[in-house]
Amino acid sequence: MEHDEDPTLAITKENARNVALVALAIPTAAIGARLAYGAPQNDPVPVVPAVMTAAPPEQSPAAEPPVESADDAADMIVDQIRSGEIDFLGVMTIDGSDSEFDAFENVVGQTPDVLQVAIGWELDEFDPSLIERITERGALPSIGWEPWDYRPDIWNQPDYSLRRILDGDYDDYIDAWAVGLAESNQPVLLRFGHEANGDWYPWSEARNGNAPGDYVATWHYIHDRFDAAGADNVIWVWAPNVNPFGAWPMAGVFPGDEYVDLVGLVGYWGHFGETPTTLGSFESVFGSSIDEIRTLTDKPIFISETGASNEGGFKAAWIDHFLAAVAERPDITGFIWFEANKEDDWRVDSSPESLESFREGLTRPAFTR
Repeated sequence: MEHDEDPTLAITKENARNVALVALAIPTAAIGARLAYGAPQNDPVPVVPAVMTAAPPEQSPAAEPPVESADDAADMIVDQIRSGEIDFLGVMTIDGSDSEFDAFENVVGQTPDVLQVAIGWELDEFDPSLIERITERGALPSIGWEPWDYRPDIWNQPDYSLRRILDGDYDDYIDAWAVGLAESNQPVLLRFGHEANGDWYPWSEARNGNAPGDYVATWHYIHDRFDAAGADNVIWVWAPNVNPFGAWPMAGVFPGDEYVDLVGLVGYWGHFGETPTTLGSFESVFGSSIDEIRTLTDKPIFISETGASNEGGFKAAWIDHFLAAVAERPDITGFIWFEANKEDDWRVDSSPESLESFREGLTRPAFTR
């Protein structure tokens, strides 16, 4: 916030952020520095306090009120995203391995602020090392939490009907994650049951024996168990699929403002019915869905999963257009790129032209750290 005061007596905006960072534990400091405080992407863990402008001799940055917990850090991240002061870069890969993250970081020349990992309930138990290795990289963990067995990749999985979750069949699993994330003492994005407004996952209300109202009831049920476990450091991300043609309305699966911290819209450029002859626009893919979300909530919006195919030879041009739109729109606070060759080659380096476009796009001031 701008104030008309003597600049020689004021702490600069940048220094004030760094001062508040000093008291954080090292992994949380790395997250805050990269995502909320705009530190250089290639700087490992910047915890050296900034010099206060014209501070009296007896004062020091260490005297600033500390951020005492990961809960506070999580709140700070949400506040920074809401403010529009940052446009964060995230990445999601097939298995969330360090080698995949390293490869993305090397090709784009920038360290992602957020690392997203898909977790399927059938196979993936809570492992504290997952959160540790992501935060040690200086990134914010994002967990795509998916109640199914992803190996057959089919929606008809009665073992994972929403009613079974509501009946308590997975309480032990839910509680293990709730307690584990709480004990990690790190802010974590939790994206439960993404694209629930569609009809292609077992948690869709149109599939698997589910009924209208089951998804919201399940979200509330899980959220309440996390609350009971003290997992206030979890940042809840509701992630609907884009709804450009009105076939997948969102209102029926919105859990409500009290149960959601951020909205993570999902949308891709690709898999058209026929080869496109024009580029299209960010507005054509995301615009009507953003308007629809705004009828439900004013929570901050980011793109929690996206990618581009090279159909029609437009991938490089789309990447340039997409990054420009995210950088310019104050209502979109960042994005997570799906860096995988699955169903299509969504990777940014699928061609030299697409990689050049991506790297060039990240030089926009909104993405520079």
